[in-house]
Amino acid sequence: MIKQADGITIETLTTPVANKLHHAHCSTIVAFPDGELVAAWYWAVKEANIDEEIYISRKLPGHESWERPAAWGLKSRIFFDGNPTLWIAPDTGILHIFYNAGWGWSFVFAKHKTSTDRGRTWKAKRNVYPLVSRGVKNPPILTSKGTYVLPCYVEFKNLRGVFFISADKGVTWKQSKFVDLRPDLVPAGYEAKKGRQVEQPSVIERRDGTIFALFRNDGQPMRKMLESTSADGGFTWTPATNGVLPNPAGGFHMLRLASGNVAIIYNHAPSPGNDRKWRNPLSVALSEDDGTTWSYRRNLLEWHQDEEGNAEQETFEYPTMAQGPDGRLHATWSRSHVVSLNGVAQRVTDIQYTSFPEAWVKERPFFDDAWESS
Repeated sequence: MIKQADGITIETLTTPVANKLHHAHCSTIVAFPDGELVAAWYWAVKEANIDEEIYISRKLPGHESWERPAAWGLKSRIFFDGNPTLWIAPDTGILHIFYNAGWGWSFVFAKHKTSTDRGRTWKAKRNVYPLVSRGVKNPPILTSKGTYVLPCYVEFKNLRGVFFISADKGVTWKQSKFVDLRPDLVPAGYEAKKGRQVEQPSVIERRDGTIFALFRNDGQPMRKMLESTSADGGFTWTPATNGVLPNPAGGFHMLRLASGNVAIIYNHAPSPGNDRKWRNPLSVALSEDDGTTWSYRRNLLEWHQDEEGNAEQETFEYPTMAQGPDGRLHATWSRSHVVSLNGVAQRVTDIQYTSFPEAWVKERPFFDDAWESS
């Protein structure tokens, strides 16, 4: 049984195609100044499939529905393309897309293209990093010093956070030092991996000019997001420590809002006292102090087992957000569920979308439990 929050409408942007398109995942969304929305994701019969390609859909200003998704037509010849992240550079208005091209998640190149016509055509791709095994998941930020800071990660052998900094509007990038878990926090049994369990960071610039990052953990016993800060524009970072928000080894996205507050869309799971790593519920929280504490929270979606225990588990994964010119927040995520394709029950992932104002999130103070009481 799915419990949907009051006050929001949810749209499904994808329809599975038997034996071709089952897994639509890792979505990204941007909002242009006139209100046009552009979303993208990767789509294939399964994850890390050679046929995996980026698809794009848009919702034009004044239109009630999204355009039908279409493959962007720029698929790498020998790689799959995955984990797209769109970003409108605030200083130029140019649309950027970063994505992974590779043969497996631990063996990818981080690619970068730009578009001056809102993603209808793209300029030739560049490698963010010349060698293999630098992955992307979340968009960069523009700092107060005019640099771009792109959060990335290494998934080759061990998981480590890493960042790329550009001082020339994304033409060239310099790599930061790696971010590992603070040595004294390495859980028992993880010593062989040297605490390298941090990945897929999301970043903001704090009011004092430092860069603050939250990282996905890789299922460590503490089940918390990990956090780190940089005082030199993203080149060096403090060792990652336990954050305050839970994390079921899943992706999330943190965003500075026009109000000055910070929003995060994530899975508030597992709940205290419950070690299940379900990516459920789907939550949005707000911070008024640069991510130090979280003041408000709403659950967009919750999946609950029915009394008979027959329903197939659903999860809501890899959420992301953008803020529109009117301040409204636009969110997309992957819904994993079971459908019948040609008469055969199969688990698929679809991309879903909703929007809501910041004030809607503020209707509920932050709460620690996984489930939002009715």
